[in-house]
Formats: sequence, structure tokens, C-alpha cells
Amino acid sequence: MPDTLLILAAVGYGLAALAYLGLSGLIISSWKRRHGRLLVLATGLSTIWGVLLALAAWGWMPPGLGLASEVGRNGAWLGLMLYILHLRLPPGATLPAPLRLIRALGSVLVIGLLAGSLMPVIAPTQPVMPQWAGNLGLLLLTVLGLVLVEQVFRSTRPEDRWAIKFLCLGLGGLFVYDFYLYANAMLFGAMDGQI
Repeated sequence: MPDTLLILAAVGYGLAALAYLGLSGLIISSWKRRHGRLLVLATGLSTIWGVLLALAAWGWMPPGLGLASEVGRNGAWLGLMLYILHLRLPPGATLPAPLRLIRALGSVLVIGLLAGSLMPVIAPTQPVMPQWAGNLGLLLLTVLGLVLVEQVFRSTRPEDRWAIKFLCLGLGGLFVYDFYLYANAMLFGAMDGQI
């Protein structure tokens, strides 16, 4: 019989998956432009993340798939925010150098973490990525996410901020929580199940 923390984790991840699934449905029923497809990709990957981590909490899924789904989810949210920032540029302009650096670093982190987390599933004889490396990579992804949330909010005209505030609040909360979770895991060498 699983302990209480695992049951709470499974229920929490299951509820998150249902919420993201509902959000995906709402977006699909009303999308009009490309950023709608990117938003559906991000919420869809967040739904898959919730389902896989709920299954992992019950012990029905290898943990590497949960890590891969979390990396995919974070990568999709980073991609959406970079696209929003690109939309704010004048026609023909490119992203400023710091944002191009964030895009490149984010891409390297997402590809590296995906490869490292899926390697034991694809090739079981290969060495497993050390837990500290995964935690460090996810910590860096959350820092990039926080920087991009701030950039999206700051680049929005004051009269238009009401339209973007819920996205920024939601993603800011997600990345702040993940930052705390992975910083704690880095400091103490293991995930704290109570967090």
C-alpha cells in the first residue's frame, strides 16, 4: 500500500493533468493564430506531464519518463514566451542578443536533459544521468523561465498588461515553485517528497 505522500502526489498530479486538459480544450475551441497552437502544445505537454507523474507516483511508470515530460513541458513554455517576445519586435527585427542567448541555452538544456532522461529507457545498458545533473539542468531551465516571464510582462504595453497578467502569474508561480523544489534538491542531494 503506497504511503500518504505518494497518494497525495498522485492525486495532485492527476488534478493538474485534468486542469491542463480542460485548458487545452478551451484553447482548441477558440484558437485563431500560431501562438494558439504553441499554447496548446504547452498545455498538452503539461497534461502529459501530470499523467506521467501521477502514474510514476503509483509506481506504474519509470521515473525517467516523468523527468522527460517535465523537460518537455518547460521547453514548450519557454518556446511560447520566446514567440510572444518575437511578436513584440518591429517587423524584420531579430531578438536582442541576451534573448538569443537564452534561446540557445534553453535549447541545449532541453535537448541534453531529454537525451539524458530517455537514455535509460531507450538503451537500458547506458549509464543513467546523475540526479544532480538533472536537478541542475531543471534549476537552470526554471531560471530561464523566470527571466522570460519578466521579459514578457515588461515588454507589454501598460494598457495591454491585463491581457497577459494571468499567463505571467501562472507561469511565474510554476517556475518559482520549481525553482524552490530543484534548489532544495540540489542543496540536500535528493527530492523532498513533502514539497
